[in-house]
Amino acid sequence: MVLLVVFMMMYAHPKLRKRQVYTDHLSRDLRENLTGIRVIRAYNAEKYQEKKFTEADDILTSNERKAHHAMGLMRPTIKFVNNALMVGIYLVGAYLIASANPADQIAIFSDMVVYSSYTAILIKAFMDMNMALNQYPRAAVSAERILEILHADTEVKEGSSTAESTAGTIEFRHINFSYPGAKGNALTDISFTAEAGKTTALIGATGSGKTTILQLIARLYTPQSGSILIDGVDIQNMSLRKLHEKIGYATQKAMLLRGTVISNVAYGENDRTDRNEQSVNLALETAQALEFVGLMDKGIHAEIARGGTSVSGGQRQRLSIARSICWNPEVFLFDDTFSALDFETDYKLRKALRETHPDQSILIVAQRIGTIRDADEILVLDNGTIVDRGTHDQLMQRCNIYQQIASTQLSEQELS
Repeated sequence: MVLLVVFMMMYAHPKLRKRQVYTDHLSRDLRENLTGIRVIRAYNAEKYQEKKFTEADDILTSNERKAHHAMGLMRPTIKFVNNALMVGIYLVGAYLIASANPADQIAIFSDMVVYSSYTAILIKAFMDMNMALNQYPRAAVSAERILEILHADTEVKEGSSTAESTAGTIEFRHINFSYPGAKGNALTDISFTAEAGKTTALIGATGSGKTTILQLIARLYTPQSGSILIDGVDIQNMSLRKLHEKIGYATQKAMLLRGTVISNVAYGENDRTDRNEQSVNLALETAQALEFVGLMDKGIHAEIARGGTSVSGGQRQRLSIARSICWNPEVFLFDDTFSALDFETDYKLRKALRETHPDQSILIVAQRIGTIRDADEILVLDNGTIVDRGTHDQLMQRCNIYQQIASTQLSEQELS
């Protein structure tokens, strides 16, 4: 029985631990099929996705079959050993009783009954141990995952400073940053100042580090070296709550939550802002969203589906921008949030934002020249470094990368 238990631990338990990994692969393929169903159907890829799912299912099934075939040996083997032991005890007992004096036969018989009872208890203990060993691999894998999360160090450390400031000037000082596991830097020696009341734009090729800069300001990541200051205070020394109260962040992917228009626009907790229907309407007007919201069945109380699937991409972006405006921050961070807007709406939104918030810092990441050409300063990024900076006219005179981007978007008259 000990040899059988050792065999189970050497052969079956590794396969039971792999069960979790293979189940993850199966769940991932299933989730991919459900979330990407429109793309799958559009490209007639149902059979390809079905093949991927079937392959993952076959691997899991094969692993499960081998593990359970091995574990299926435990119960019959224990039963066989139990019965064999009982037969052995009774045979030996019968022999001892037959060869003993009549006066000792009762005592030997009693010993045989007690011995068989102890043997039954021992066998039951083996069966209980077998059940525990069967459950152990799954429990161990689950416990490892939970403990990995519980023991993980928090990358972003909480600061203690709660000093109030209203200017919103942002300063980067020699920032270097690389993502976990990456070989090279995403940002190298980034230094610039985004002054309060001015618009600073970031432009460059995909992967040049534009979004990373905004994420560092919001402390979604921590740089390896250098410092980021808001009004002269290092953000790493700030309370995260106070820091986030200073920032209105409209992310690259406009994310809406299940609820209503007003619950999405007036979302979050900010000690400095009372967001009522009046302030929501003002934010929607600035974001050029009040018109289409007014056409909804219940206006600002209209229902929004999970993920914002009940509105179009451009409407989703405008509601996301309205949320950052309603937050009434000192710094606006717009991560390519104007990409789904037409040029007229884009221009009206940026003009209204500057009129209603003349003292705030505005940082805009964009791919369109038209969105950033009126910015007070434009930073041109390439491979994680700032290769040039200046106004639109200045960069058109001297920056090759900016000129190349402009040549693909502007007319000959605008280029000249």
